[in-house]
Amino acid sequence: MPRFDSLCSVMTDPRSAVRRLARALALTPAILVTLLAAPALASAPDTWPEAPSVSAFDMLLVLVILPGALFIGISVLVFVPSMARGQKYQPGQAWRGESTWFGGPQDGVEAADHADAAEAETADTDRGGASARW
Repeated sequence: MPRFDSLCSVMTDPRSAVRRLARALALTPAILVTLLAAPALASAPDTWPEAPSVSAFDMLLVLVILPGALFIGISVLVFVPSMARGQKYQPGQAWRGESTWFGGPQDGVEAADHADAAEAETADTDRGGASARW
């Protein structure tokens, strides 16, 4: 018949005391930082001068009007060049623009096809790897 340990014998395992000590040591820096930050809650000294009051217009000017004007100014600078050229594409018309390959060869898709064909002719069959382009 198997013998089962009681709850007390399981709880008094020496490893659990080490774990508790490790947890306490891990929390110690957080507690110390919190206690050291307590003086930051102090009030301002009485010898400091009183801050001047700010009018509602000054507050609106700094927090709303100037950022709004900056936003509108940048938007105008971005959209004016495209508006000056006029609209080239009308919805429903066929697209007449050329394809653009960003980061591709300067000569276009035809140059890439030509380079792939030339590489296939001179390909070495002893190369390895999944793509065979080592």
